[in-house]
Amino acid sequence: MWGRIAPLAPLALLAFEVSGCGGAPALGIVVDARHADQGVLEVSIDLRGAARDSTRFRGYASSALLALSQVSATGPGGRALAVRVGVDSTSVDAKAQAVPSVTVTGPLPTRFTLRYLVRPGARGGNAHLGFTGTGFGYAGPRFAFVTGRNLFLLPSPDVSVRDVRVRFQLPFGWRVEAPWRRDGDAWRSDLEGRFAAEHLVGASIGLGRFRERTVSIGGKRLVMAFEDGIPADDEARTAGAMERAARAIDDVFRLPPAYRVVIVPETPEGDVLEDEGWATGQGGTLAPPTVSRLERFARRLIETRTIHAPFRTEVSDPADYWLMDAITQVYAWRTLARIGWADEQAIAEDYARAYVDVLRLPNVEMNLERLYETDLDPTPSR
Repeated sequence: MWGRIAPLAPLALLAFEVSGCGGAPALGIVVDARHADQGVLEVSIDLRGAARDSTRFRGYASSALLALSQVSATGPGGRALAVRVGVDSTSVDAKAQAVPSVTVTGPLPTRFTLRYLVRPGARGGNAHLGFTGTGFGYAGPRFAFVTGRNLFLLPSPDVSVRDVRVRFQLPFGWRVEAPWRRDGDAWRSDLEGRFAAEHLVGASIGLGRFRERTVSIGGKRLVMAFEDGIPADDEARTAGAMERAARAIDDVFRLPPAYRVVIVPETPEGDVLEDEGWATGQGGTLAPPTVSRLERFARRLIETRTIHAPFRTEVSDPADYWLMDAITQVYAWRTLARIGWADEQAIAEDYARAYVDVLRLPNVEMNLERLYETDLDPTPSR
């Protein structure tokens, strides 16, 4: 089936001028979404400034959420390079997680291209025990929605990556909704020369036909991009609720200078698409508006000041990290109460019940100052 996907023309990559910064590797990425209707996206990563012995790329989502196929690498003149596909182990909330890795073995040219296919759309749960109703990425005939974490590999260590430019090849009539800045026909993921890797993997990306609504809040710009198939009434109600929530949050935290929300419907299977959010945007199934969807929107908007660089408030003592999580959650619900989507007394009662429930659980870390270094389950305490 995938053999019908034509390889990217060499000129498309050769014309993608990238320049390293101080000897650091530079990435020119092309995302080919022309076969999104088959549920697949093709990624080509043109790496300049590679190590000569070997280069290892790693993913930032579990192998279940970032499943690779047809992995290959080529050097100048289309010469095939040796590739080894495997997994790395990382820790997330004190739990081991396997993430995909790809090693291109040397001797290597200073510039080569890694290609692979991604099929976004992993579903929470399974067919045996039942699905949770949550989807992690989607590609279909009408639109595609992914996060950078669901799509990209980065050369390790990623801290040395400063120059990343992304281009897209799209079906006719589609456009790109991404929180990056335009640079000619490409997009740059860095923020004034910093955070290129973090901004790449943390981004919410919409591909398809979108309608944009832009509002100015205290001199900051909030862009809401609605997938074209969302009904007009749902769009209006969602935009109104989001604007009121954003204004309430700006009164307390101050919004970042520009923030983009990519709003897509549920998948054909009825799954709600979610992302993690980052400093410049978020996305997912946020229309029509519900209490849980607006709480997620508010929480991620507050996280731009409490969790994510470069706009967050820095906490120097690890023992105080819990405070940022607490502020984020409490003020997300206070925002909903302020705009009339939640009842403050009911929220307080829910927190009280949750606290009592945690007291009854075994093996839970109750010392919040140890929450981010404990071997016990931190989820109930959070």
